[in-house]
Amino acid sequence: MSDADLARDLHQQLLAARRDHRRAEHTLAVLLTRFADGALFVELGYATVYEYAREVLDLGARRARDLLHIGRSLPDLPVLDAAFAGGELGWTKARELLRVATPDNEAAWVETAPRVHSRTLERLVAATPVGDPPPPDDEPRAPSRTRMIFDLHTADADHIRTAVTMLRQQTPGSEDLSDGQLLALMAQRVLHDAEGSEVPTGDRYRVLLQHCPNCGHTTGVCSEADETIVNEACCDHDLVDLRPGPGEGTLTRSIRPSARSLFGVDLSGTPTPTSTPTPTPGRPRATRRGGRRHPL
Repeated sequence: MSDADLARDLHQQLLAARRDHRRAEHTLAVLLTRFADGALFVELGYATVYEYAREVLDLGARRARDLLHIGRSLPDLPVLDAAFAGGELGWTKARELLRVATPDNEAAWVETAPRVHSRTLERLVAATPVGDPPPPDDEPRAPSRTRMIFDLHTADADHIRTAVTMLRQQTPGSEDLSDGQLLALMAQRVLHDAEGSEVPTGDRYRVLLQHCPNCGHTTGVCSEADETIVNEACCDHDLVDLRPGPGEGTLTRSIRPSARSLFGVDLSGTPTPTSTPTPTPGRPRATRRGGRRHPL
């Protein structure tokens, strides 16, 4: 078996394993709810279901609370229940949909959720009143550039100026970068060096792009993408083919990981763990890391 065939075979096995994992999450939520609502944890010598979840299931209080909330809500949302049980949705997306889902709109949200990244789903849910359907795909996105203003003590401002100056001196090719870009690079370094549990998303830094291979149109997922972003994505990217067929889900990198330099040595990017979002069929996406944009 060639490496390409092996990759495709393992890819299909991983997708199947992920679906099984989601189904197990559904079972866990349902069983834990029955266990809690019947106070059966007392029969095993535990004072609360959260104590049982922590000691026996290695679940933190927040995770257990979320699973209980999901398990108690599923009987009123049969479409969401079926999607979760079938492995189409994971527990985090199911939890997110509970913030807006009702029996009248759950079908529309269940259809949307598998096609978007978790962060995009959070943004859609946050912008939607309870009971409303998902906003249309052509909803205006955030602008490609944002102005930020900070109010702080003069001494603290001096620290920032000194740090920006030091980073500019230490980073080759930074002469054309603005102070704002250097601040973003410093933030990226903090996120990259943080422990996994401290990082708010699976990716330390990312800009997603959607590209249609038929019409050639490229746009940002969460914000508008200007020509510079699109052009850089063409040079440095991770591309996932999302078109249905044997090549669906295939990842192609324009720059091999071994060729990437460490942060602070080369602006071509920082070695950053990647996580592939649930794709929109037929539309590749891109992510930007460390000053480069990567189709994902």
